[in-house]
Amino acid sequence: LVLAQSGTEALARLLEQEFALIILDVAMPGIDGFEMAKLVRSRERSRATPIIVTGLSWHDDVALRGYELGAFDFLVKPIRAEVLRAKASMFVQLQERTLELQAKAEELRQEQARNHERELGAQRKRFEAEVLEKQMAQLAETDRRKDEFLAMLGHELRNPMAAIAGALELARTRRGDGDAAARALAIIERQASQLGRIVDDLLDVGRITRGKIELRKETVDVGEVVARAIESLKALLLSKQHVLHVLLREEQRLQ
Repeated sequence: LVLAQSGTEALARLLEQEFALIILDVAMPGIDGFEMAKLVRSRERSRATPIIVTGLSWHDDVALRGYELGAFDFLVKPIRAEVLRAKASMFVQLQERTLELQAKAEELRQEQARNHERELGAQRKRFEAEVLEKQMAQLAETDRRKDEFLAMLGHELRNPMAAIAGALELARTRRGDGDAAARALAIIERQASQLGRIVDDLLDVGRITRGKIELRKETVDVGEVVARAIESLKALLLSKQHVLHVLLREEQRLQ
């Protein structure tokens, strides 16, 4: 219990600490009870504190003004001790329940905030895991394409090299034969051009591994394609002593 002899002293005590109940006399010296109630309600910390106003007499205008200023109840002097004690006990208990509810509400808010933060953390981890999984899949797909591309190039490089080796062997074994030399040079020229295209693809391996392969459509002579394929394999066939028979149109018959 804190006793103040004037409104000014009551205001100073109110600035020093918080109270569960404020009992104001209407006729306090300095600052009267109504003005004091107005000041109490103007502060954020004491805005909800219960107020009981006391006075020598009471009428409707005074009661209305008191309610407008935030008074909870009124007592007329002389005040009966048991009445004041009962009302004070009720308002103090009410204030205690209010503080408990506020504390529970704050605990609930903090728990909700923690749950929200945990959920955000879980969502963030799931998102990071999905992104990492996609990145790993993309890297694996890029490696697979690169391996396929390099394997294809390795296979394609053997064909022109074999044809060039066969053409050189033809030129060496038939040095005096002008037609054979011309055919050998033509083979070497074609296969060198093919090697150039393969090297260009190799230099552009980044585009290939990203799956951005440019396909150029054009009309081809199937007989010529077959002839070049056999030309690439001729040296290998001869080294293995294999015989290859190819049937083409008369004008495309192989030499």
